[in-house]
Amino acid sequence: MKTRGMVLGLVLVMTLVIFCSPQNGVPSFAEYGANPVFSPGRAYYPTVIYDLQHFSDVYAHGIPYYKMWYSSSSGIDMAYSGDGMIWYQYGPVSGLVSAHHAHVVYDPNGFGGTSIQYKMWFWDTSASIYTLSALKHAQSSDGVNWSVSPLSQDATSPLVTGVHPDWNRGTYGPVDVFYNPGGSSVPEDSDIWKNKYVMYYDCTTGGTEQVGLAYSADGLHWKRYGNLPVLPITAGAWDSSYAGFGSVIPCTDGFHFFYSGGQSSMHEGIGYAFSLDGITWEKAPDPLFHISDGDSWRSVRCYTPSVLARVRGTYTCFCMWFSGDDGGSRAIGYAEGCLALREERGTPFRNTEREIQQQMTSLAQYNYTECCQRNQEIARELLDRLEGILEPTPEYKEALALLEEGHGCCLQSTAMISSGNAVAGNYFAIRSCQLYSQALGILQELEKNLGEIPD
Repeated sequence: MKTRGMVLGLVLVMTLVIFCSPQNGVPSFAEYGANPVFSPGRAYYPTVIYDLQHFSDVYAHGIPYYKMWYSSSSGIDMAYSGDGMIWYQYGPVSGLVSAHHAHVVYDPNGFGGTSIQYKMWFWDTSASIYTLSALKHAQSSDGVNWSVSPLSQDATSPLVTGVHPDWNRGTYGPVDVFYNPGGSSVPEDSDIWKNKYVMYYDCTTGGTEQVGLAYSADGLHWKRYGNLPVLPITAGAWDSSYAGFGSVIPCTDGFHFFYSGGQSSMHEGIGYAFSLDGITWEKAPDPLFHISDGDSWRSVRCYTPSVLARVRGTYTCFCMWFSGDDGGSRAIGYAEGCLALREERGTPFRNTEREIQQQMTSLAQYNYTECCQRNQEIARELLDRLEGILEPTPEYKEALALLEEGHGCCLQSTAMISSGNAVAGNYFAIRSCQLYSQALGILQELEKNLGEIPD
């Protein structure tokens, strides 16, 4: 049975450009105020992909731009979305047994020219973590029906040794996988990025967890890169015992790693690291999100970021879906943050007030158009349709109050932009988006309920 995820209104946060002043080259994130965005009962470890051509699929609730596979009570389930915010639960996929910590890669042209468009690497919970059998591969033509195959590893540079106390004694599955259709047909040792497949994967001693790196010509037979973890734990830091599951994003200025970590467990927070080559990483000292932040929905667990990136002018904007747990349920939330592209690889962004204001003006004006003008038009159309047929219920009054508050933020936004304070103008535009999102969501639901009342 297919059920709908949480309704969040018409405002598409994916179109929102959030300016976050980088601190020493670290992006700041704005968490969506109505998190979680997907809470079907138990959902965590998301892996999200996007396709401008809608994956050539049509489901019950329309044509998807986004697909998400996640761990549930029954195994691996799939969901889909037209905007990345309103998700529809497709249900369990088939062919996977004891699968967890999945990571999916998509090729619209078919891997190797075949009908296989989806590949997945995952942790097989039925196998010993101290053998490579714990790491499996599956493939599918539709993302729903999967066939599983085992992996093999190089004898001299194995991914998993099974030997105590090796840092890669065992594994809990993949962290991120890259596919290069034009990559080498044989393992390329001199330059890891010339390989067809590159995988960041979880490595464990049986206690601590860190990230290793491996490469492959076919996605099945793998060779470990180097003799040490590429993203190790940091003594005395917030991730002193665990650094792992997340997303690596290659950009024109280098590689951005959003990862899970903690001192007592992997699910204590989400960190950030940057690298020029995808191998040697510099971590930010503090986590982007942490269970101690005071957000109840992720107060027990906050981890497993799945990130997509968009370059908008001189900014890279990161769209993040991640797992949260309040002690009673696990769900998936959303956050977005932007970072100014470095002028050259390795050159820090010059974060001066003058430069920020100059760069912010166009961003603030864009967000004012998207958040204020666009949503005010949508609100007018909704209110026109509901006028005279809707009773002044508490929900309707709440929506009107939110619309009024959103309109006030829009007035403040345009005043701040006109005065030259583009940073403040952008803030009020973004705040209006959040308020309009709540208001429009309420009005949509009221309109839907009216349509269900029999004549």
